[in-house]
Amino acid sequence: MIGQDYFDRRARLDSALLALQGIAAENSQGDEPTATINGLIEGLKVPFLLVMVGEDDVEKSILLNALTGVDLSKAGVKPAPEKNLFLQHGPIQKRVSVATTLEEVDVPEDFFRDFSVVDITATDSIKKEHHETAVRFLSTADLVIFVFSALNPWGSSTWDFLKMIHQQLSNNVIFALQHSDQREPEELQSILAYMKRLCGQRLNREFPIFPVSANRAWLARSTGIDCDRLLMESGFNSLEQHISAVISGSSTHHEKLASTIKSAHQIFGSLQAGFEKDNGQRMKRANTLRAIDEGLAAQAQRTFDKITTASEAAATVLQQSVQRTLAAASAQLKSSAVLRSLLRKDWTYFEVETSQQNEPAAAEQADWNRAATVLEEDVSAMADQVRRQLADGLNVQAGDDLKPDVIYWAAQRGRFLAQASGIQQRAFSGLKISQHLMPALASARKLARRQMIFTMVCVIAALILGAAGCWISAGGAVGAAVLAFFVLGRPCSKLLASAFADCESHLAAAPMKMKNLLDQHVRDETENLYERFNKVLQPVREQLDEQERKRVTLQRQIENLDRILQELAAELRPGANLPA
Repeated sequence: MIGQDYFDRRARLDSALLALQGIAAENSQGDEPTATINGLIEGLKVPFLLVMVGEDDVEKSILLNALTGVDLSKAGVKPAPEKNLFLQHGPIQKRVSVATTLEEVDVPEDFFRDFSVVDITATDSIKKEHHETAVRFLSTADLVIFVFSALNPWGSSTWDFLKMIHQQLSNNVIFALQHSDQREPEELQSILAYMKRLCGQRLNREFPIFPVSANRAWLARSTGIDCDRLLMESGFNSLEQHISAVISGSSTHHEKLASTIKSAHQIFGSLQAGFEKDNGQRMKRANTLRAIDEGLAAQAQRTFDKITTASEAAATVLQQSVQRTLAAASAQLKSSAVLRSLLRKDWTYFEVETSQQNEPAAAEQADWNRAATVLEEDVSAMADQVRRQLADGLNVQAGDDLKPDVIYWAAQRGRFLAQASGIQQRAFSGLKISQHLMPALASARKLARRQMIFTMVCVIAALILGAAGCWISAGGAVGAAVLAFFVLGRPCSKLLASAFADCESHLAAAPMKMKNLLDQHVRDETENLYERFNKVLQPVREQLDEQERKRVTLQRQIENLDRILQELAAELRPGANLPA
């Protein structure tokens, strides 16, 4: 492609401007930066102006076809007698006469996005009004190509026209010598020498001359058959390389790129400052939200710590009840108590329960009422604090539901106290140890009954034997009674001791178990109440998270854009080694 390096650089700058436009839209700094960037983008689209001048018989149309890669006759571009043609890009093919000597032709081909082409119809007809139109384009053209035919390179009209306007031409003027393939090499060398000599004689300057065969170049471009050989023979490679060098070295377009980059840098700096300002505000909001979260967590822990004193007091009361229960159980779980029970007709297994406390004391109820009050006061005070922080630090107005009303607190207090009371009641109910002791006491009574029966039998036998005068036998019976009493009493004592140990193990864990349940109840209630704040803060968190995601993306875009603009500025800096 002609001017590939320049157009690649321009495309990179265009992409950078589009990225800059996106950053401007993200920063929401009004329409002014966007409008300025749009103007810069449109300014980049200004095409190069290529003017082609030649007589009727030099086949400029074939030369244009070869340069553009488009069959312009099929695109509606046909010579108009006595008129110059201005070829430009358009969405549809259209011809409009804008003056008696000029027609504008819209061509829907990509080549004309980058190049506008003026076709001076025939230099031998340029007189009066034609001259004025031609000179206007020639003086502003980025490149002027005078087309000669190798079959007749000395046509006087073209040379006369050159002599008339050469002082108004820039240095970007070249000669294309058409039909060079129809001349022998020796003839071609003579023609080139003649044209150089004529330039010196008539114009006092020389212009680059490129012998070309547009027919061969167009054949290579349009058919693709033996393309490399045909292009090499056509001489078009040298011509296109020169045009590319002219494009890359164009001071006008070079300055346009440099000016655009400079403007983009200025806009970029302004947007970057705005980005940093927005990021600072976002960080401030994030810090405010973090402070609120940390304050809520700390306050929730303080509230929990204050309320757990009620759990500790309840555990202390239960511990005292456990000690009383164990003392009562210890009195019942003795061999003497079991033996005495055999003498009572109204003995019951439930005597152990009579000395224990089965319901939480009124003092404990007062503790839990104070705990409910602490919850209400702490959460209400925190609601007021969070409302102020939201308004001052985040510019968020919290709704009325942030702070619970009287009706809510009344229901919450009832629920909180009922659950705490239920936990305590279940804990005290667990101190009823009859179900643990009844089997052991029943077994102990059986053993004691056997012990007493055997002992009484031995005593009665001793009395009978003593009365009969069998003192030795009576003494043996008395010894047997004593031995039976102690021997048969040992299993009973072991059974009772084991039952007491089981009972003690069961009751010892009760206070800590109840305290853990009460603490968990307090923790759950505290967290549920403070969770209300999270529902209010969640939309703010989501907004800040989205802003952070955009910030990261925007930061990458800014860094990439800065790198591209720096590279482009370095490439266009005076003295930079730009590709030809």
